[in-house]
Amino acid sequence: MFITTIQSRGFVARWGFPFLLALGFTCCVMATQSNSASIARMFATLAIISLIVACVLGFSSTDFALDPSRRRYRYFATVLGMKVGTWQPLPPVNRVVVKFFSELPIAGRRGWQVNNPVHYYIVMLSVGQSAKGIIVKKFHESEKPEALELADELAAYLDVEVALFEQA
Repeated sequence: MFITTIQSRGFVARWGFPFLLALGFTCCVMATQSNSASIARMFATLAIISLIVACVLGFSSTDFALDPSRRRYRYFATVLGMKVGTWQPLPPVNRVVVKFFSELPIAGRRGWQVNNPVHYYIVMLSVGQSAKGIIVKKFHESEKPEALELADELAAYLDVEVALFEQA
């Protein structure tokens, strides 16, 4: 079975973990320093909740798994060692594609577009007789060697060719 970790974590997972960890430890200190039992319980409860949520965020990831022997794939989340996600049938894959992609992010509350495009390379499985593919992972343009390495690994695993589509 082929498994790769998708590094696209959201803001909460990236910044929430250290914040909640610091909040949990601060609440532990506040609970020990409090003179009132009810305030100490409140800080202790908040500390426990913060530390549990921090552990869940810190020890979670989003992954992609491929099982060609059973003709299936899945995107799944790993939270504290448990895998959550359903298998889907794998259509016939004729090649692995590395495709240049550019998008204009929308900034602000008014929906203004920033004239500063963000460039990516997308590694995907190309499905024969279909305009759609199965996106495996998105890489920032500076990570092109990693994208090509993943594409080569997938192509060798599936015994198909790699196609690279660069910027026009």
